[in-house]
Amino acid sequence: MMELFNIRNKGILKSATGFGGGIGNMGSTCGAFVGGVLILGILYGRTSLKHFKEKEETYLYCSKWYKVFISHFKSCNCCDILGVDLRDNNLRKKYWGEKANREKCAKLVVGETARMFLELIREIEEVG
Repeated sequence: MMELFNIRNKGILKSATGFGGGIGNMGSTCGAFVGGVLILGILYGRTSLKHFKEKEETYLYCSKWYKVFISHFKSCNCCDILGVDLRDNNLRKKYWGEKANREKCAKLVVGETARMFLELIREIEEVG
């Protein structure tokens, strides 16, 4: 999503590296979802602990994002979305070893997540 918003900060990419596979291949919270939360913070978050309005607005946007994601994927967890327990080293290697599974994640999860996220941003910008 960094490309979509022309964010070129290598520190952000570096800090988000562990999001993949549901936080370090643990099958937990989807990295594409968490990436959306990160981008919402970059776009709308506060720059000081005293900025309560920005904090509350960002919380609102993140809760909307959560509801959008859940309504589509029925879960925020990679293991549920992909249908594989990524915590199991053998299952994970077998799963990611198949091109169709990598494409499923890239196109059907990450791609669809990006589309939904852009729709949310458009909605936020229109109302804002």
